[in-house]
Amino acid sequence: MSTAGGAIDAGAVSPRGGAPAAALDRPDSESDDAFPTRVVVILALAMTVHSYTLVSLFPYVGMMVSDLLSLETLNEAGYYAGYVASAFTFGRFLSGYAWGYVTDSAGRKPVIVLGLMSMIIFSLAFGLSTSYAWAVSSRCVFAARFSTD
Repeated sequence: MSTAGGAIDAGAVSPRGGAPAAALDRPDSESDDAFPTRVVVILALAMTVHSYTLVSLFPYVGMMVSDLLSLETLNEAGYYAGYVASAFTFGRFLSGYAWGYVTDSAGRKPVIVLGLMSMIIFSLAFGLSTSYAWAVSSRCVFAARFSTD
């Protein structure tokens, strides 16, 4: 580290807080602190799919509610469609702190995997719903099971 005269050898200490300078000469693929591109891409895709499931119902939910409730006019459909759309946010409101606790104790990866699996199940349940109550409850439970962002 230091020479006979007490001066510090500039090649022995790195600017990253004392790691040997030889460790900085390795390519990024061998570096321990390389940017996790694969993980970031997977998480970005998961969040894109999650966002899509959040807003994908807006084009068709009015007609879906009209069919499920056998409404006479489409003017009434907007009122009931609002409940279907807001059930997602309500489910997230109810379960946010609980999922935060589970994430802190079990870790992020198992919670994200469980959330992605539940997204598939409850999206199918919503799409295949045959009653208004089933549609609202499946959206609420879907959000309660995937409240990880």
